Amino acid sequence: MKKVLFIVAACLTLALGFTSCKIETSEVTVSVTDMDGNPINNREVYYTDMASVIIAGLTPDPNTPVVGPDGEYLEFGRTNAQGTVTFVFYLGVENLDYYFYVLDEGSRQWKDATVHLKRGKNAEVSFKLNK
Repeated sequence: MKKVLFIVAACLTLALGFTSCKIETSEVTVSVTDMDGNPINNREVYYTDMASVIIAGLTPDPNTPVVGPDGEYLEFGRTNAQGTVTFVFYLGVENLDYYFYVLDEGSRQWKDATVHLKRGKNAEVSFKLNK
């Protein structure tokens, strides 16, 4: 009987712990410009977060192909006419690192930036590209 009560108490504690989890939205606005400050539209901005990187590394999906150098498995958004794209994240943890990648077509190299995003706070990232 003590085991049953212990298990019920543990389940109740877990259930209450998850229901009291506070989830807030945070936004990251990414701007992409050329070296002269002109906005670059229709540019793909890729992103991932630290938790996804860790989970993917620990439990790889055998049906997923190996990730290529251009990050085709990552989520992405496209910049608008003003050269910006805004991502909305729902954070249930206090903070999380997000990684953003943009291809600099002029140099054919990936540019990256890291944002330490806090729950309920917004952030901005800027990329200056060679076009």
